[in-house]
Amino acid sequence: MLHRFFKGNGPVSVRIDDLEADGQGDIRFAEARLHLSAAGGAVGVVAYTIKVESAEGVEYSAILNGSPDMTLLTDSRYAPDQWPFMRVKDHLLFEYANGSNRTWGLEVIYKSARA
Repeated sequence: MLHRFFKGNGPVSVRIDDLEADGQGDIRFAEARLHLSAAGGAVGVVAYTIKVESAEGVEYSAILNGSPDMTLLTDSRYAPDQWPFMRVKDHLLFEYANGSNRTWGLEVIYKSARA
């Protein structure tokens, strides 16, 4: 399993477009864990999304998670039952507006599709 870690205190906008840099070729996306230092707290629905951006075009891109509202949450864990297959030329994108500027940490877990 491969782990990537990201952190910040403004909007979450993490794009992973170098999956092949790990020398694994195509991958299976296993899990993403987002932690906020305190509940999101912003007014209105504040969605956190995980997307696959296909290198073949937007018509093949997809949202993976259910866009949970982070207003009252400090943690979001996305771990699909079936690990989505991704080609190395595709991109993973994690976005959350973070209107209250909470400190955040994101852990992304995946493995080689060959394993």
